[in-house]
Amino acid sequence: MSGRTHLDIKPSNIVLDANDNAILIDVGGTDGFMWEWLSLEMRILIRQSCPVNKPLDARIVGLMGDRSQLSLKRPRSGTLEISIRLQVIADRLTKATPESRISLCDALAQLDEK
Repeated sequence: MSGRTHLDIKPSNIVLDANDNAILIDVGGTDGFMWEWLSLEMRILIRQSCPVNKPLDARIVGLMGDRSQLSLKRPRSGTLEISIRLQVIADRLTKATPESRISLCDALAQLDEK
């Protein structure tokens, strides 16, 4: 659905189709989002009762969650090299300061690199 914001992006809400395209799902309740998976910026906005309308790049850190929530697993048919590359991308997405993080577009481009 275009124009919608998914505030509960976490590994269990991402599935792959037959062509390995990521698909967002949410089969949980309608509670809105999980606090643990929100980016620091979104947590601050919610605590301050600000509207949740930050740009996607500010929210996308929730895709990976906090470093403590991040759990990258070695791909079934992959190699150690792939796991290392995923960790590097995750590290770049979750840097402490938003200005130093890579954008979602850059992360996706890095995932496509062979």
